Amino acid sequence: MKKLIYYLEDEKQLADNTKKLLEYDVHYEIVHFNHGWEALEYSKTRKPDIVICDISMPEMNGFEFCEIFRNLGYDNIPFIFLTGSDSVADVRKGMNLGADDYLTKPVSIIELFKVIKTRLKKSEKIETQFLKITEELKKEIEQKDALLKTKTR
Repeated sequence: MKKLIYYLEDEKQLADNTKKLLEYDVHYEIVHFNHGWEALEYSKTRKPDIVICDISMPEMNGFEFCEIFRNLGYDNIPFIFLTGSDSVADVRKGMNLGADDYLTKPVSIIELFKVIKTRLKKSEKIETQFLKITEELKKEIEQKDALLKTKTR
């Protein structure tokens, strides 16, 4: 099953080129957004597996989008800033808002693919651990319920 990537970038030529390059990997489905409001609206119908987001965008900048996105409960979805700003203050702000990575333009497509793959792999590992723990807790609850039923008889 393809991994859904939200790609937020307002510079059309850059967005088109990057989207085409990302689509070379058949494991990814890329949905491009010009600004955060579009992505937030779309997230009501399809949750992404990972987000790649510029900071400088109209209507809502990347920091604002990240904060709103995380506050909507999507804090387990890998979030990567891909931006032209390499200031320490911006990097720190992005990470403090919950970004998992911060890349500065220009970035090689190979590096971008590596970061995406690494972040998705980490996310899948965490989800697998979560599901395992959830199953263990369900079994423990079932055992305790069964024990309670035998004690009350």
